[in-house]
Amino acid sequence: MMEVQVVRARYANQALWLEQPLEIPEGAQVQVFIQVQNDEPLSPEEQKRRLEAWLGAIRGISVPLDAIRRETIYED
Repeated sequence: MMEVQVVRARYANQALWLEQPLEIPEGAQVQVFIQVQNDEPLSPEEQKRRLEAWLGAIRGISVPLDAIRRETIYED
């Protein structure tokens, strides 16, 4: 399973400046999801919950096995 970390950062001069260190190995490949915060910032727990929900949604929907059986797909 993919590990999810939530960190706060500031955007300035076309760069993101992290407000805390990341706990990942040096040279690790990462994906970055950016959520611009407006008025009231979300807690790190809420940010992580929303990101995990979003990642779960993009992995795909569950399809019943009967829907992809040969007999269901092809008419003989």
